[in-house]
Amino acid sequence: PWPCSPEAASAHPYQTAPHDPRKQQEVLVFYVISPPGASDWSVDRDVLVQLLEQSWPDIAVELDSSLPTRDVAWRIAMPEGDLEGSQDREGQAQYLNGPVASLASYARWWRQQVPDAQALVLYDESYSSVVPLDPGVEEEDLVRSLE
Repeated sequence: PWPCSPEAASAHPYQTAPHDPRKQQEVLVFYVISPPGASDWSVDRDVLVQLLEQSWPDIAVELDSSLPTRDVAWRIAMPEGDLEGSQDREGQAQYLNGPVASLASYARWWRQQVPDAQALVLYDESYSSVVPLDPGVEEEDLVRSLE
């Protein structure tokens, strides 16, 4: 059979779980939240973990992430799909990966945890999409900005 045919695919020795159409529609995005420029502001790892655990008691947290530049990593089970996050060792940037709706929900929550005077932006890894996280930002507005 043709190498990309359904017959060839089903015979592949590394075939995984059956196709889940729900997963096919779930688009995962990678974004960063940080101050838009140099700042003296930061959040301590222990404070972040406490805030995360207060809001999501079932969160999975890994201290001293295996990544050399990250201090803490987490996974949050959200209705829209799991969100993975981590924070840099300086306590200023958070790296997020998950569905747009989960990312928007988290970004809104994080904006509420940070003092209003501290500017924050949400941006993709190429910095081609930059969304200001103004105090009072709504999830729906973030979803529209990210889609």
